[in-house]
Amino acid sequence: AEDGIRDDLVTGVQTCALPILTLVGQTAWASDEGQFVIGAAGLSASSIYTGASNTTKAVPDINYTKGSFAVGFREGVSYQISPSNESSIKLNLVPRFKPFDSDDSTILANMSRKNTIDIGIKSRFQIKDVGSLKIELFKELTDKHEGSLIDVSFGKFFMNDILPVSAALGSKWYSSERSKYHFGVHDSEATADRAAYNPGAVLMPYFSVSTFYKFSEKLRAFGSVSMELLPSKVKDSPIVSGSTKSSFIVGFSHTF
Repeated sequence: AEDGIRDDLVTGVQTCALPILTLVGQTAWASDEGQFVIGAAGLSASSIYTGASNTTKAVPDINYTKGSFAVGFREGVSYQISPSNESSIKLNLVPRFKPFDSDDSTILANMSRKNTIDIGIKSRFQIKDVGSLKIELFKELTDKHEGSLIDVSFGKFFMNDILPVSAALGSKWYSSERSKYHFGVHDSEATADRAAYNPGAVLMPYFSVSTFYKFSEKLRAFGSVSMELLPSKVKDSPIVSGSTKSSFIVGFSHTF
């Protein structure tokens, strides 16, 4: 009944933790009657960029679902084209927040990055009692970098009477264009202290653990922890420091 929480996080600040706001309410969404899920959470995430501070902030989220159609603050717009409860296939338009601001640190000065929109498909396949396989394919639509993203992960849901737990292990593939936009330095951005750099296509492994607690059928609290492991081609970038990126989120959601 709680399949939705298995669609675990992970992609920098914007994708490591926020999806759980939407997912804890997915069971209620499976209805031809329109329903709202409203949530809020506190987010803490480490920064991978040299000199940039870690992120701590409150995040609101509002989602509406009716039948196969869903729209949300962070999840964008989706339409489920597969009716099966054992698997799902969705078409998506997803907003992506910019990876950094140029004033986050001196090393990022005069580097312009914008919010973008991806178009893609999300699929999930239940493997009997073993777990679920998630495959997501995206292409940038707003002509900022035109890069692609492939996210493949395996998740396992552990049910108990107190705190159900969802664990996921996966990896994301960034195309060369997308990787350069997030982790590289364009020729026009090169300075004496910041050499031009193109990491090329990269694989970003990650894992996450999340849980929730039901106060009632409509009100739930949730929490999640995730970590991304930076490959050497990302760590070698002149704007990146450290070898991992971690995120923690705790919050609540209410279904109307």
